[in-house]
Amino acid sequence: MGRRSALWDLGELWRAPDARPVMAVAATCFACWLFLVYCVSASRSLVLTGAAWLTVFAMFSLASALISIVIRARQPSATYSFGLARAPVLAVFTSTVLAQLSSIFLIKESIERLLEGNEHSHNHSLFIPGTIAASVAQLLAAYAVRNEPFNHVLTAASSSWLQVRKILLTTNSASAMIE
Repeated sequence: MGRRSALWDLGELWRAPDARPVMAVAATCFACWLFLVYCVSASRSLVLTGAAWLTVFAMFSLASALISIVIRARQPSATYSFGLARAPVLAVFTSTVLAQLSSIFLIKESIERLLEGNEHSHNHSLFIPGTIAASVAQLLAAYAVRNEPFNHVLTAASSSWLQVRKILLTTNSASAMIE
């Protein structure tokens, strides 16, 4: 029954008009990611490896947007009295934890290559196309899709409050110095 439910959700998702642009951007990001994986395997560049990981997390962001579209269409039931409202929050949390783990992996790889001491040049012909593919994937994932879970996290984050507070404190201290 789990597969039937998942297939039903995919069909429901395909019929949703909000989901089609997200799925098109996700397909484009996936194609860019495949090209980046090819570029990384050919050039062994840590920069392109980082860009490939960023593209993976852009796809996770798009997956959370798709999850929120599916959940918005569902009604609460006896089993889930509040609906599945926590699923997008869990998707955002999961993608941020995976981003942190990949950053640790990239730091480890960087230290290993630094300690190897082998000189290597970066004159490979796939750097520019790989950079363009990563940029296209990031720009599409960030600006072409309305992503409610991540937008909610960005507006509700305490760092934005701290940034506003810092601006206010800086402005007040500057005005006090002028007087």
